[in-house]
Amino acid sequence: MSDLRKTISKRLAEARAKAGMTQQQLADAIGASHRSVICHYEKGTCLPELPKLIEIAKVFNVSLDYLVDL
Repeated sequence: MSDLRKTISKRLAEARAKAGMTQQQLADAIGASHRSVICHYEKGTCLPELPKLIEIAKVFNVSLDYLVDL
């Protein structure tokens, strides 16, 4: 797994846990088709495309820089 995938998956899982959200709740909030999308993001098996990454940042009130560790 690439460093970027590791970082995004870790930061996403941490932010979701801190917010007390389920994967389904986050999927609904960003307009994802199913909670498995969030599961794949958190496992690092796929990366969210930029529009989804922006939506995730908005949901958790964090910067894109935080999600990708810049």
